[in-house]
Amino acid sequence: MLSNREQKEFALFNYLYLNEKWQTTIDLENSLGYGERSVNETVHRLQTRIDRYGFSQYISIEKATRPISYKLVFRRQVYARKFISEFFINSSGFKIFNEGLQNPNFLLAQSKEKFGISRTLAANIVNEGRQELRQYDINLDSKQRIELSGKEENIREMLFHFWWGFAAENTWTIYKVSQDKADKTTRRLLELFQINELDSQVFQRIRLRVAIALLRIKYEPNHLNSVYLNGIIHMDLETEAQIYSILPNVHPLLPMSEIRHFIFILLSEITNKELFNNFVYDSQIEKRINQCLNKFFEVYTNLPMDIKLEIKKKIQPFFFRLFILKKVAVAHHNVNYFQKVFPETFYSFSQIAGGIMKILQLKNTRPVHLAAILLEFIKEIFDDKKKKIKIFIDKEMDYHARNMMREELERNFANYFDLNFATNKDETGINLILTTENISKINYLQVNERLSFYDCDKIEEHMQEIDNSFELQRFT
Repeated sequence: MLSNREQKEFALFNYLYLNEKWQTTIDLENSLGYGERSVNETVHRLQTRIDRYGFSQYISIEKATRPISYKLVFRRQVYARKFISEFFINSSGFKIFNEGLQNPNFLLAQSKEKFGISRTLAANIVNEGRQELRQYDINLDSKQRIELSGKEENIREMLFHFWWGFAAENTWTIYKVSQDKADKTTRRLLELFQINELDSQVFQRIRLRVAIALLRIKYEPNHLNSVYLNGIIHMDLETEAQIYSILPNVHPLLPMSEIRHFIFILLSEITNKELFNNFVYDSQIEKRINQCLNKFFEVYTNLPMDIKLEIKKKIQPFFFRLFILKKVAVAHHNVNYFQKVFPETFYSFSQIAGGIMKILQLKNTRPVHLAAILLEFIKEIFDDKKKKIKIFIDKEMDYHARNMMREELERNFANYFDLNFATNKDETGINLILTTENISKINYLQVNERLSFYDCDKIEEHMQEIDNSFELQRFT
């Protein structure tokens, strides 16, 4: 769903991101299929975009001569991934589809006036989008507007992945349903079933699905395919009335299928035994989900029990959603990222994915896509349990100077590293000792009392090495 230029820029960024060595223009021409002139122009546009989005301090494309070569330099992977989010949400494709998916009256001919995007470019973007929509069995029926046809449950799943995948930090782009309305409805839905203590990301995922449901609600009796949930989710009239009462401004003839969909939202994002038993009567569903879990844990038999419980909590609702929808969608850059950073683990997950696909009878799905989704869930768990980087500041420094240094470290790094400050040099597990003396020992770094930019760079480089070692230990 990107324009041709945006596709070139993203392909170049992704290639340089995944290949850390210098890449000659010939390497890039052969790998990306661009001519030399196109490579150089794309590099220039990409660097301009990096600067425009405010990442120039953190990401840059370095250039060497004899031969002309390029290399992507970034302080931490978090900056690269944040840039990707900003890239997508500012893309022409996002602007066109974000408007068209919410506003049925939006014509592609209006794209020039509304976004400064030509009618021809808008049409090309939509044609590219047709290819991506096919993985959900969704068609675009009009050349004048974004008009979707296909199963409603597939459309809602596609919308979730569209807005979740394009999401940038602290943004809400569904203007037809306010964030406040989605937030309140979600909280009331969770309170109704006494569900609490959700982590923020799970809440955000449920809130987005609720917002999409509110956006898409229609009043035709068969709007959501009867096969979709009729034989799977059961509820009494009292529960139906309770869910209906918390929905904002809905028609009294709201179909039962729409009410069931809100139960599906919860079951597809959280593990709740009581909720599952109350609304899902088909024992085959639970049996298949347990088979998928067993398939996963056949490989990871030595994980601590608390980690196993966390994994089950994360992926059990995902297997429920897969069983119902039979669809897997994943951003290609996520697949590439995991293949690069965790190659052996990614291979193992691909083998697991193949077995799970057989259990759930998934067709038209590649194991690497399912592997990337599973690995994303597992990575989130280990991120939450990640070790703190323990730092000791040499007490030979002045007390005031040490406090100022600690404040400076927290200001520069607390958002990107989980820091812990040791109070005694003999504490176990210290990863980094900062001192003004020149000491050639492992984990010692010589810095000035007033941390310079160069000092911060040295500290960040060292902490990144520690961070990477934690990454490697996660899946061993």
